[in-house]
Amino acid sequence: MTFGGAFSNHIAAIAVAAKNHDLDVVGIIRGEELVDSWRQNPTLLRAYEDGMRFKFVSRETYRKKENLDFLESLHDEFGNFYIVPKGVPILWP
Repeated sequence: MTFGGAFSNHIAAIAVAAKNHDLDVVGIIRGEELVDSWRQNPTLLRAYEDGMRFKFVSRETYRKKENLDFLESLHDEFGNFYIVPKGVPILWP
């Protein structure tokens, strides 16, 4: 699981990395207004094609990404997960 905006290179990179390692991945996307139009966004469309599932949240909710109650709600929805934080380099084998 990771967090990012609609045009986030991080979202795209994590989707490809998860695909290459046969991992399930969820992107928590800032901007709930995109829920019906994300297919028109090239970054999100590519991430989806690479296997990423999305949860769109409001900007207010997105700011709570380190809040334990919010993280617990994500656990309730998706089960166990590991968060890949933004800005962390991905090391290839």
